[in-house]
Parts: sequence; structure tokens; C-alpha cells
Amino acid sequence: MTIDEIQRNRDGDLVATLVDDDGREAIVPLDLLPEGARLNQVVSLEFSIDESSTEQRRAHIQRLQQRLFQRRGECE
Repeated sequence: MTIDEIQRNRDGDLVATLVDDDGREAIVPLDLLPEGARLNQVVSLEFSIDESSTEQRRAHIQRLQQRLFQRRGECE
């Protein structure tokens, strides 16, 4: 993917617009790109599944659901 544009988003954070050969775009925080990345440079993306964070998120959601359903039972 080519770094097509670097700008600030609505929150004021620097983001890069990456464009692939088919014209598809991805907007990513600039700090996720390699240090020194500049316009028109080609970068590669790699994704991996973070099992630990996924499990933590599931557990957190489960706790929230349990609290919600407990309160719902109290109101009935």
C-alpha cells in the first residue's frame, strides 16, 4: 500500500491514508507506520490475532452483561 496522504483527523491525531493498487483505502494512525514513513512510500501491512486481548474483551463484556441482567431482574 502506498502512503497517499498524511493529515490530522477530527481529534487532531496524525493519520495516513494508504491506497492499494485497486484504489482501496485504509486510514491508520501515523504512529502505527514505521518511523520515518513518508508520502509515496510503499508499506506492507500485517495483521495478527491477539488471543489474550480477545479473551480479556470477552470476559469484560460477559461481566457487563451479568451486571445488566442482574439489574433487570431487580426492576421486575
